[in-house]
Amino acid sequence: MKTTLKGVSPLIATVLLVAITITLATVIVPWAINFAQTSMDAVTGPGEEKVNCIEAGLNFQSSDVGYNSLANPSAINVTISNTGLVGLYDFRFQFKLGDTYSGLYSPTTQYNVSSKVLPQQKVTLNASIPQLTGTLKSVRVISNYCKVAAEVTL
Repeated sequence: MKTTLKGVSPLIATVLLVAITITLATVIVPWAINFAQTSMDAVTGPGEEKVNCIEAGLNFQSSDVGYNSLANPSAINVTISNTGLVGLYDFRFQFKLGDTYSGLYSPTTQYNVSSKVLPQQKVTLNASIPQLTGTLKSVRVISNYCKVAAEVTL
């Protein structure tokens, strides 16, 4: 007696193949889109900032610095100029008394992402700092956005 093996009909095989393909696509496509978007964000964010910051510039003169050491807390204001081609924000002050620099102080008037100091714009940054003793020798202003700084000796 001869036995014959019967397989799955071609129609059922085709339907199963299409169903498996659609199932895999519904799982893999969203994952692939998310992976591509995450990878692109990781690359373009820091790279874009570096390209923009190539043209960053910050400047001020000793005549642009006002300092009241008699106040408690001491008050300082610095009029800065954005001499670059990119908006700057997130500023910090640093002072040199004697031979050492102070810590970083934030100005009371803070410029953030929504209110940048635009190219060729001048603004005055004000800060209240602990009363400093000694002679103020230099002032440094730093924009954390582009890691650009300017310093003057008084």
